[in-house]
Amino acid sequence: MARNNLLAANSDHLVPLATTAIASEIIPLLQKNGHDIYAIAESANFPLTILEFQHSHCSEKTWTQLLAAVSLHNGSEGVKTILQQLCQELLIPRYLPGSAQPLRSVIDKAFAITNASSANSKVECRHIAGRVFLVQERRYNSDCQPPHAEQAIIQYMTEIICVLTHRDWRPSRIALQSASVTDDFRHYFSHSTLYLKRRLTAIDITDIDNISNVEFLGGSTADCHQSHRRESFSENFKLVLKPYISSGRLAIDDAARLLGIGARTLQRRLRYEGTSYRKIIDDIMLDHIILLMKNPNKSLTEIGFIMGYSDPAHFSRAFKKITGVSPRCYRKNIASGKENTKLHAATTPP
Repeated sequence: MARNNLLAANSDHLVPLATTAIASEIIPLLQKNGHDIYAIAESANFPLTILEFQHSHCSEKTWTQLLAAVSLHNGSEGVKTILQQLCQELLIPRYLPGSAQPLRSVIDKAFAITNASSANSKVECRHIAGRVFLVQERRYNSDCQPPHAEQAIIQYMTEIICVLTHRDWRPSRIALQSASVTDDFRHYFSHSTLYLKRRLTAIDITDIDNISNVEFLGGSTADCHQSHRRESFSENFKLVLKPYISSGRLAIDDAARLLGIGARTLQRRLRYEGTSYRKIIDDIMLDHIILLMKNPNKSLTEIGFIMGYSDPAHFSRAFKKITGVSPRCYRKNIASGKENTKLHAATTPP
């Protein structure tokens, strides 16, 4: 019984979520700069359907894999260009009010954007051994972030300070959890002392912490896209899966990897909440089918094919089993405002 209570208490914590706000800005920037976003997305296992269907969340692992791929494909100088554009054209004008403020205050506000986007990591200023560090701390350490992702995080922290202070600045000390860094990263931070295999990811900002005021042109503050978490493990898990189910089913082993856990652990936690992986997939697929049906430019045959049904008749039978009506009838109900919301036991294509 105690073990079950522990499972219930910790179930939500096993789904490290990130909002897609920053990722949704980085992808267009990559495309604008002539990068092959399809190759980057494929190497990161990052679903571009996040942009098409405006999914609000992804797993933290999906986000860090994207960072790693961007770093791997573009190198430190390429990442610098992308991050500078992200800060100058989007983050600062959109989220920070323009004024002259103490640097520490501006840093706190700037990284509140990143912190709001992730339920897993937090960036903040800390005093350590008489010095001031900008530190990224991760709540879930069972699955260490990829080295290239950590290098991109270091650059992200560095470039925000460069943009805010209007100087080409490098930290005097850098701490990384990784056991090694790329030669490209080491060259980019050639004047910084690197400390590897550390508990935290951090940069030393002591030499600029005393800047009393920084001036920049910001705009009116906008919503920071807070990472709103659901109360149950299964509901958070659905948020993680939605971007991947937009084009059909996902094997349970692949789904478990998105969370950094095993398939058996995933099944056990879903079973504890009275559901199953198949039921979760069915629910998500049905929601997405109905979303596609609301687009009059997509035929029912096309919708069935998108969702993994090669045979329109099979799609029609499966859909009727779920909703009690045929796809054609359901679409008519949508058009007339009489959408059938009564759902029966769902089933996915074999």
